[in-house]
Amino acid sequence: MSGARRKAFTLLECIVALALFAICSVMLTQACFNCVQAIGRMKKNPEEEAMREFVQSKIVEVDDIDSLKSGVDFVDMNGARVDVRAEEEPTGIADLFLLKFSARGQDFEYAGEMLLIRRNWYESVSDRSELIDDRKDELEALRKAFK
Repeated sequence: MSGARRKAFTLLECIVALALFAICSVMLTQACFNCVQAIGRMKKNPEEEAMREFVQSKIVEVDDIDSLKSGVDFVDMNGARVDVRAEEEPTGIADLFLLKFSARGQDFEYAGEMLLIRRNWYESVSDRSELIDDRKDELEALRKAFK
C-alpha cells in the first residue's frame, strides 16, 4: 500500500459535524417551541385570565368550607355578581385539600381545581390526627426498612 491513501472523514471531523447538527437542532426546536407558546398566548383571552385569577384569589380568602359548599357571592371587577361553589377532597398530605370549584357570573363561567392548605376543613379533629398518625407509622416503617 505504498502511496495509496483512502479518502474518508476522520473521527474528529465526524464529531464536529455531529456537534454542529446537535446545536442546529436545539436552536430549531427552541424556535418552534417559542412559536407554539406565542400562538397559545394569542388564543388566550386576557380578560378571562384576569377573571380566573380574581376568582381564585377570592376563593383563597374564604376560610369556611361550608360557605363554599353552599355558595359564596362576591362582586367582580366589573361590578357584576359572581356565585362560587366548591367541594373539598382531602389528600394524603396533612392539611392539604383538593378544591374543585365552579364560578358563574353574568357573562362568565369557570370551573377548576386548586390545592389549598387548611387546618380547619376536616370533618372532625380526629380525622386530622388519624392522618398524621398514619403518616408517622408509614415513615417509621420506611425508616426500619432502610436500616
